[in-house]
Amino acid sequence: MLVHVHGRRLCVIIAAAMALAAGDLAPATASFCTLADHIRSANTDTEVGFCPAGTSHDIITLAEDLRLREALPAITGAITVEGGGHAISGDDQFRVFDVAGGTLTIRNLTVTRGKGTAGSGGFSTIINNESVQMDAGGALRLDAGGRVVIENSTVSDSQAHAGGAIALLNGGLSIKGSHFAHNKSTEHDGGAIFARSGSVTIERSSFTSNSSALAVQGASLSIENSTFEGNSAGAFGGALYLSGGDAALTHLTLVNNRSPYNDGNALFKAAGVLELRNSIVAGSGGGEDCVGGLNANSGNWSRDGTCAFKGGQNPLLGARTGSPAYRPLLDGSPAIDRADPAHCAPTDQIGTPRPQGGGCDIGAIEAKNAIPAAAEIPERCTLPDQIIAANSDKPAGACPAGNGADIIFLVRDIALTERLPAITSEITIRGNGYTITGDGEHRVFVVDGGALSLHDATLTEGRTTGYGGAILVRNGGRAMIEDSTFRHNFASDGGAIATRHPNRGLSVSGSQFISNLARWSGGAIAMRGGEVTIETSGFVKNFARRGGAIDTSSSGRSDIVNSSFIEN
Repeated sequence: MLVHVHGRRLCVIIAAAMALAAGDLAPATASFCTLADHIRSANTDTEVGFCPAGTSHDIITLAEDLRLREALPAITGAITVEGGGHAISGDDQFRVFDVAGGTLTIRNLTVTRGKGTAGSGGFSTIINNESVQMDAGGALRLDAGGRVVIENSTVSDSQAHAGGAIALLNGGLSIKGSHFAHNKSTEHDGGAIFARSGSVTIERSSFTSNSSALAVQGASLSIENSTFEGNSAGAFGGALYLSGGDAALTHLTLVNNRSPYNDGNALFKAAGVLELRNSIVAGSGGGEDCVGGLNANSGNWSRDGTCAFKGGQNPLLGARTGSPAYRPLLDGSPAIDRADPAHCAPTDQIGTPRPQGGGCDIGAIEAKNAIPAAAEIPERCTLPDQIIAANSDKPAGACPAGNGADIIFLVRDIALTERLPAITSEITIRGNGYTITGDGEHRVFVVDGGALSLHDATLTEGRTTGYGGAILVRNGGRAMIEDSTFRHNFASDGGAIATRHPNRGLSVSGSQFISNLARWSGGAIAMRGGEVTIETSGFVKNFARRGGAIDTSSSGRSDIVNSSFIEN
C-alpha cells in the first residue's frame, strides 16, 4: 500500500510483508514491497521489485514485528522508519541498519539482537603490531558523513567488536528519549555506542546494563538529562571511556557503573576534554568513579569526591522506573536545590520544568515535591574544604577562597571518614608533625594534574586496590615529599606512593617508608611514568612481589642517593 504525503512517499509495510522478514527475497509471485527493496528504491529513486521509485525522503511505517533473514542494503538515501511500537530483530546474525552517507530517522521502534560481522562495514585497528579488521555496530553502523536520528526508541541485546549497539565511524548521531540496554562490545569499545569521528548528541535517554556504555575515540559528545545505571566496562569507564575528542555531560545520573579494575567506574579520560556539570555519580563500589581529571567540574555530587568538589555517602535516589529509565530524588537528597544555576537545563529527563522549589536539582531528574536536605553549617574549615577552595579559588564550607599556590597548615591529627578531593592546583601541606590516617578504604591524596608539596607529616592506613596507597600522582602532576613518614599503607602497586601516566616527577627527601605493602610491585613506591629523585631517606620492612621497596621499571630517570634499605 503506497500513499503520497506532501510530496513524500509513505510506505506501510503490511503484515504479509512482515511475515517474510525485511531482508528476505520475496517469491516471484509476491506483490508487495519488502523493506530491503524499499531501501534500494529510496537510494536510487528508481523502481525496485514491487516498490515504486523513491522520492527525496521516504517514510516507512511498520505494521508488525520483523526478523531479518539476510542483511539489509546500506542506506545512501533519506529514510524515516516509523516503528509504531514494533521491533526489528537482527536474529543475532545481522546488523540491522547500515547508513553509508545517507540519512535515517527512527521513531518509536525497538531495534534488537543485531550483530556486527567482520568484513561488513568495520574498520581497521592495530593489535600486537598487526592490522586487524574489526566489525562495528551490531544494531546500526554510521559512516561516510551520514546522519541518524533516533527518537523514542529502544536499542537492545546487540553486539559487535566496537559499538555493540551503534558504531559512529564518521557522521552525525542524535538520540532523544531512547533507551539502550544489554548491548555488548566484545573488545570493550562501547557496548552501547562507539564514536570514532563526528558528533553525538544525547538527550532524555537512558543506558542500563550494557557491557560498557560509551567509548569516544575522537568524536564530539554532548549528553544532557540522561541516566546511566549498571553498565560494566571490560577495562575502564563503565559509563564513558574517552580516548580523544571532547565530551560535555550535563544533568546526568550515573549509578552503579563499574570497571573491573575499579579505575574510572563511571568515567575514564585517557585523552581529550571531559566536562561534567550538575551530575550525580553514585553507588559504584570500590575504586574511583572518575579517573583522568575533569576539564570542567561544577555543581556535581559524587559518592567518592572524584567527580565533584565534594563527595558523600548516599544520594537518596528512588528505585529505577520509567522508559527511558530514571531514578527520582527522595526526601533529604543532597542533590535537591544544589545544582550550579549557570548550567541549569530548562527541563529534566521526563520533561519537568527546572527549577522546582528553591533551586535547580543535581542529576537527570528535578524533584517536584521532595524535601531538600537541611543546610549544613560548617563548624570549621576542614581539610576537604581547604583542598576544594585551593583548587577552585572559591570559598568552600567555612574556608575562604584559595589564591593560586595555597598553603594548608595541619593543626591536629586527622582521621579521614571519606575520600579527599583530588588536588588539581598547586598546594603545599605543612604537617607540623601531625598524622593523617586513612579510613582503610581509600588512599589519602590524589594529585591529578596539580602539584603537592608535603612537609613534616605522617600518612598511614591509606588503602586502595589500585595504585598508590597514600599518594597517587597522575596526568602530568608532581609531588615533592620532605621530612615525612609513610607507614602501613597498602595498594596493588606502590604501597605508599605511585605515579601513573607521564608525570612531571616525584621528589622525596628526608623521609621514611615503613611497613608499606603492595600486592604486586613497589612496596613503598611504584613509578609508572615520570622521573624520581630520592635522597636521605629510609625504606624499612616494605613488601611487594617485585621491588620490595621501590619499582622504577616503568619510569624515566631514577636518582637515589644517601638512602638506606633495610629488610625489604
